[in-house]
Amino acid sequence: MVALFDAIGIGQWFRYLTGVLEILRAVLLLVPGRAFLGAALLACVMLGAVATHLLILGDSPLVPLVLLLLALTIARR
Repeated sequence: MVALFDAIGIGQWFRYLTGVLEILRAVLLLVPGRAFLGAALLACVMLGAVATHLLILGDSPLVPLVLLLLALTIARR
């Protein structure tokens, strides 16, 4: 992950921020009544990941795209 975030070029602080957001959304998904908020946060993070893979890294966005679709499915419920 260090090398991946180095390739993005923003800095390692962004890796920590992404990790904190991932932990926050996981907790929100487990709290009754907050699953929509957790799924929406996950969708935002994965949308950024898809864009980063396409525009900056130039590789396949398949994994974040699948996670984005799953998050949107959870948010619809």
